[in-house]
Formats: sequence, C-alpha cells, structure tokens
Amino acid sequence: MLYEPRVKNMNRELSVILFDLGGVLVELPARPIPADWVDLALSSGQKLSDWLTSPAAKAFEKGEIRAAQFARELVNEMKLSIAPEEILAYFTFWPKGLFPGTKALIGRIPPHYTLAIFSNTNELHWPRLMSEMELEGCFDYYFASFQIGMAKPDTAAFQYVVRALSCEPSEILFLDDSQTNVDAARLVGMNAERVSGIGQVEQVLAQNGVLDCQWPVLPSR
Repeated sequence: MLYEPRVKNMNRELSVILFDLGGVLVELPARPIPADWVDLALSSGQKLSDWLTSPAAKAFEKGEIRAAQFARELVNEMKLSIAPEEILAYFTFWPKGLFPGTKALIGRIPPHYTLAIFSNTNELHWPRLMSEMELEGCFDYYFASFQIGMAKPDTAAFQYVVRALSCEPSEILFLDDSQTNVDAARLVGMNAERVSGIGQVEQVLAQNGVLDCQWPVLPSR
C-alpha cells in the first residue's frame, strides 16, 4: 500500500496518539482462518478489513458472545468442516507478534503525549497482546472492543473513546490500517491516518511533528 498522508499541516495541537493494534503495531497474517477451511468463493475474496462483516466475529469482538459460541457460530456461518476446537486453537495465535522496533518507537514519543490503544479484539487475543507481547503498561489508556461493548467503525465507539480521553476530537491523532475506520474517526473530528506497519507509523508521527524527523525511518511491512 502506498502511504499518502492526508494531513500536511503541523500546526494542530495534538495531545493524544491513539493506535490500532492489528496491522499497525502487531503483525497479522492475511486471513484470520486459513483459506482452505472455507468455501472457495468466500476465501478468494475474504479480506482482513472485511472480518467484522461476519456476524459471529462482530459479536465476539464486541464481547456479546464467548469464545466457544463464536467458534460454533462461525462453523455454521461459513459452512466449515472444521471442529470448533480447531478454529479456536488456530485463531488464538492469529496475531504473530509486534512488528520489530515497535517498543522502541513507542518509547521515542515525548512524554507530554497521552498514548492510547483502540482495538477491535477479543478475549482470546487480549491476554497475548498484553502479557506475551508486553503491551501492558506501555500506554495510558486501553480501549478493547470486547471490554467496552462497542467496535470500530461504529460512531458510538469513537465517541466513547473521546469522552473517556476527556479531550477534543481534534486533539487526537488516530492510526489504523483500515480506511473504513479512518473515515469513521474523521467523521467524529479526529485527525486520522491509514498506516500499515511500524515504518508507516513512524512516518506519520514524524509528518505530524510528534517524532524527530532526523531519526532513521523504520522499514514498512
């Protein structure tokens, strides 16, 4: 993906840097379940950005159902021949890990910025993100969809985050790999940019005056 920042003006007063996780700070394979598990017509067109069009996935990421029910409903929804237990075993380890250089980049952000996470995630992935990938304690606020009961790109979810951060939407710079989510954030007044991988995160932070542009740029995905 070509990175084309929408905002060129550095004069805005930003106080909050709000990060998505998957595809931004955390590496994800192309599909949440293997292509050969699903019908060919579905798998050939399935994209990461389309994941929440699945009713089972959306309910799970909003915390409305638990993992076992999610797997059973996904089997029925996608007409899978895979046992629900196999789905959970694979899906739990869909997030591969942090992009190299992620923790160092976060550490370079000046301390006067509030750092926050806003992620569509679930009860299987969240413990891995916080403990195994050691993201717990790296940010000031954590907004996990399954915990707040709302998910991107719903307007109410973005409004909830703004209220919780106690700031104006224009003070927030939101980074996400989904254009749909970026557009939704802009509608509520946030500054938002689509990025893919930690190299582009670094670029957009530098473009917006958050990071020193003199540092070497990390590679994109």
